Amino acid sequence: MAAMAMGTDTGGSIRIPASLCGTVGLKPTHGRVSAAGILPLSWTLDHPGPLTRTVEDAAIVLGIIAGDDPHDPMTAPVPVSDYRASLGAGVRGLRLGVPRAGFFASLDPETAAAVEATLAVFRSLGAIIEDVTLPDVEPWRAAVADIILAEARYIHAASLRDRPGDFGDDVRGRLTRRTDLSAAELVDAMRVRDRAIRALNDLFSRYDALLTPATVIPASRIDGQMIEYGGAQVFAPAVLTVNTNPFNLTGMPALSVPCGFTAGGLPVGLQIVGRRWDEATVLRVGAAYERATDWHTRTPVLQGA
Repeated sequence: MAAMAMGTDTGGSIRIPASLCGTVGLKPTHGRVSAAGILPLSWTLDHPGPLTRTVEDAAIVLGIIAGDDPHDPMTAPVPVSDYRASLGAGVRGLRLGVPRAGFFASLDPETAAAVEATLAVFRSLGAIIEDVTLPDVEPWRAAVADIILAEARYIHAASLRDRPGDFGDDVRGRLTRRTDLSAAELVDAMRVRDRAIRALNDLFSRYDALLTPATVIPASRIDGQMIEYGGAQVFAPAVLTVNTNPFNLTGMPALSVPCGFTAGGLPVGLQIVGRRWDEATVLRVGAAYERATDWHTRTPVLQGA
């Protein structure tokens, strides 16, 4: 229906719909694309970016929308690359890390199979695929939740006070929970963020990009908010952000590209994560995979049709 659409990714809201719908979704580096004019949720975590049909389309759009903006103090005067220039360079010799602990646990079996097949494609293309170890990422996810809650509550305080009925029950419920969140807890979350950035910077001194499933499950039914995951009944939207929100915390670029389908015709997405300001390599890796496969040309099955 469209060649591209814009999204704002605070915990995964570009990469998750891309993964679930079989499209390409790019969350650029935090500060690469201006958020001026966008109603904020969290200044620290909001990342505007494109959803497109192909990786090349994402590169074209990023080249247009990226850059410093005096209307957004979060943007930085970092040069904007020609993101299409290296799309055809391939991945031979690139070192691609796979952080299994924390990102591959409790995967839907069909998602797991699709991602393992994807890793095999990268090996066949000449990339060096190695398992890597990160610190426990659960504190990263908790930090994301605290930062979003603190900043969103501040941003929407007047509206929540004066027009609470304008919010849906789900959003109002999220914004009014944890009313005892303290300044100390917010500072702790920011310190977790600093440690997470340091840990990933260390990893990216040895690897060109990281590969994970974009989402750990395929799309759930719209009328089924609670799903079975890891042997328990859980809130589906919370599960969908498991693999995406750590990279909102660190502000590093991340791309979701189609990498398979379930037997029922639901898409599976691969997440490619790179160094800050190095969208060019992230897109290069995605483009190499896209040329080697045809998942991006296929259409999801309309469930129940």
